[in-house]
Amino acid sequence: MLPSFSAQAQTDTEFWFAAPDLQQLHGDRPIFLRISTGNSPANITISQPANPLFPALAFPNIPANSSISIDLTPYISQIENTAVNAIDNKGLFIQSDAFVSCYYDVAHPSNGDMYALKGANALGTSFTVPFQMELNTWNRPNVIYAADFVILATEDNTSIQITPLKDLVGHPAGTTFTIVLNKGQTYVCRAVSTQGLNKPGGTKVKSDKPIAISNKYDSLEIPGNPCGDSAGDQLIPDRLAGTEFILVKGYLSTNFDYYFVFATEDGTTVFTSDGTTVTIDAGRYFYGRLISESIFVSANKPVQVFQISGFGCEVGGAVIPSIKCTGSTQVSATRFTASNQEFYVNLLAKRDNINDFLLNGSKNLVDPSVFMPVGGNGSDWMYARITIPLAILPSGSSVTVVNSTGKFHMGVIQGGQRGTTRFGYFSDFSSNTVFLKDPLNPNEVIKEEKIFCYKSDAKLLAINKEKDIQFTWS
Repeated sequence: MLPSFSAQAQTDTEFWFAAPDLQQLHGDRPIFLRISTGNSPANITISQPANPLFPALAFPNIPANSSISIDLTPYISQIENTAVNAIDNKGLFIQSDAFVSCYYDVAHPSNGDMYALKGANALGTSFTVPFQMELNTWNRPNVIYAADFVILATEDNTSIQITPLKDLVGHPAGTTFTIVLNKGQTYVCRAVSTQGLNKPGGTKVKSDKPIAISNKYDSLEIPGNPCGDSAGDQLIPDRLAGTEFILVKGYLSTNFDYYFVFATEDGTTVFTSDGTTVTIDAGRYFYGRLISESIFVSANKPVQVFQISGFGCEVGGAVIPSIKCTGSTQVSATRFTASNQEFYVNLLAKRDNINDFLLNGSKNLVDPSVFMPVGGNGSDWMYARITIPLAILPSGSSVTVVNSTGKFHMGVIQGGQRGTTRFGYFSDFSSNTVFLKDPLNPNEVIKEEKIFCYKSDAKLLAINKEKDIQFTWS
């Protein structure tokens, strides 16, 4: 066996992304990549491995602890995945020679959202695709406002099996179909219906090589309100599904913060701090609405969680990270909103760590007094909903939140009451993990164990039962 440690963060040096297609009539542009460096300068390249006509974009010498905004709008026809139920060549590959964080920003003032790119944490071979299953997308004559998920291959000759739970364009529910993609190729799966309950949440996607998936809803509407807004995120594979979550409410004018919990295994029991208990099988879901400002959700088996949040009647969507042994000690995000729009961060941290936050080097906005306790079994955790004024964080500048004693999670909500919402989580979705690998085939993981949390002790015992076995530690 070849044991190796992995503590992948939301920052990374490689990012794969399949961009969704939004309806231009409502708003799908401009589009940007927002990239923030850490303590080292970085050289960035952006390419499309399956599309030789896409110009390789280079951005050298980005200073440490800074942010850049890369306008991809001139290439939007080459980037948005418009072809449904067909193979295309539009996968983006972002590379850096130093660790950076990155998100894709649909910055239209009426129909935007941001996709927090998750680097290696976005890649996997088994996905239970989470969707929101309550709100409808706009239904307009002769105009399609669709809900999609887009699959992206990172290696040649990748075989992918898709089992939809609801009808997709060209593929009925319950019937598995297979596609084969090469490196950088993409494939769009689209819901047939505009109705929320007929979205293909819980669809199973399996592959023989690592893939990435993103989802999107174009122009979601809250009943009785005039708004329509896009929502989506880059998804995480089932290997990063978790059993403990905290959801923090946004700023919708009514209690329409929805959360959706999808089981990855049969016989999954979900518990919430407001007293709900429900048992569901693989691919099925439980949903709730955030009446209080926070809620603790747990399960006896790994689940995927997706949240709808926002401002007024404008919504955004985000995959929610598990809180168990995950999180970051430093998170950065960039404010790109108009002067009349707002910027909030939601912070989650253990009670013992709330005294040790700094926001752009200051404790002013992250003083322990702004934190409130999470109820139920999440009582060891505290949350804070913090508004950051333009005077402190002008548009185009970055916010960096640091905790010196423990890991935390940070969600960002930016936008306006009658404009748009961009919503995403920017902290680490993975935990410290030991992989046991075959020494004759280092790419094959025999066993994966999540065994320890940040600043905890781990003891590894290697027993050599055969004299010809050697252990290598890396």
